[in-house]
Amino acid sequence: MVACVGQQAISGHRVPDGFDQRSLPHFKRNSKTPEAKGFVQNSFYSGLTPTEFIFHTMAGREGLVDTAVKTAETGYMQRRLIKSLEDLCLHYDSSVRNSVGEVVQFVYGGDSLDPASMEGINKFETQKKKVDEYCIKKDDDPPEEPVIFERALYHITAKYPCSDELPLDTETLIMLSDEIINESFMDVHENYVSQLRRFFIDQSSRLRRIREKFGTFAMSDVPPVLRHLERVTKTQLQEFLNFCKEKYMKAMIEPGTAVGAICAQSIGEPATQMTLKTFHFAGVASMNITQGVPRIGEIINASKVISTPVITALLDINDDLEFARRVKGRIEKTLLGEVSDYLEEVFLPDSCFILVKLNLERIRLLQLEVNADTILYSICTSNIPEIKGIKPQNITIHKKDVLLVKPFVSSRGTCYYILQQLKEKLPLVVI
Repeated sequence: MVACVGQQAISGHRVPDGFDQRSLPHFKRNSKTPEAKGFVQNSFYSGLTPTEFIFHTMAGREGLVDTAVKTAETGYMQRRLIKSLEDLCLHYDSSVRNSVGEVVQFVYGGDSLDPASMEGINKFETQKKKVDEYCIKKDDDPPEEPVIFERALYHITAKYPCSDELPLDTETLIMLSDEIINESFMDVHENYVSQLRRFFIDQSSRLRRIREKFGTFAMSDVPPVLRHLERVTKTQLQEFLNFCKEKYMKAMIEPGTAVGAICAQSIGEPATQMTLKTFHFAGVASMNITQGVPRIGEIINASKVISTPVITALLDINDDLEFARRVKGRIEKTLLGEVSDYLEEVFLPDSCFILVKLNLERIRLLQLEVNADTILYSICTSNIPEIKGIKPQNITIHKKDVLLVKPFVSSRGTCYYILQQLKEKLPLVVI
């Protein structure tokens, strides 16, 4: 408002040349100055110049059109999703079925838990950055578990002080917890049970550390004040496990829930807040992948041909740059023009040819497994129509980094015409 409005972006780029090699007739041809390319250096307080105002309205118009188009697209997409999933519902055997009883999922979500009842993620000592990190949901973590055990234990120890009981030692804590879990947690998913067991192993190692620090192993001999350090009594343990089981049972999804409609809405609602435009990888050339609404459209329509197919492949040796370059060189399409210093026409009294000078240093750095012989084979087998008639006898390997390509006899034109075609098309040969 007061300092500077800044650069105006249209489709993620500066203002394009829409008027005879310039953005507006007020600028010189091919002008690349900030003013000609949509940089607004005035503030709304000082007032925009007429050209700045036009560029600012161009960017604003794009936003308005984008919003109007996006709501229609995402609305229609959500409607199709809901129509296709509307009959999925949870049955009393905890399976998800459609209106004719076909099973879509045997156990809803793999664990029958309602995502709306999840509290957070339990981080165990192996996953914690700091030893005293609190196990509570971060904004970027999806909440996955119905109870945050650490918080639940604090709650239970505060609610049931049990000051007249002696605390459990580390071995008894694990033994007693295993006993109660085996007895009472028969109908609880094995993942949840294993999380609980991991939590008790964590707690016992924490108790052991504190008791080593203060020398309080024999609890009957220590002063009463030291008994209250990280103490867990038998009653507290029983109440804690009851609380964890109760929370788990409450978090289970109810039969009859319209899980299909909820699923469709859960995809549709964030889609309405997305932008239509594709986003770009910062600083990576030629890596503009389709995201946002167009990508969701591709997924939902199950398009056979997608706009930017991307595969992420893991390397067997993932710490060697040379190895990675070699793999990249084998996979990637490399053109002759990319590894050549120059291609030039040479006219001699008795012959004429195209001289191709290879850059061997670039080939070595990129770990490309090519040489003059493989390039000769690639030229002869190329699918480019203009050079399809070329034969091995038309190409001479002069040195290991120099090839001479002579024009071949063709009904398409004169020798000079063929030479010009070769000069234009040879850089496009895939090697």
